Amino acid sequence: MTMEPSKEYVKRCLELADEFLADAKLCLEHLRLRSAINSAY
Repeated sequence: MTMEPSKEYVKRCLELADEFLADAKLCLEHLRLRSAINSAY
């Protein structure tokens, strides 16, 4: 039997993903390529 993640958990994961993507974009704009890759990953 597998348990489904709660909607709140999924929502928080997506919020964190958006935050990390925004960080990656900022790093890319400032040519911080390693940091951009790390944040995007």
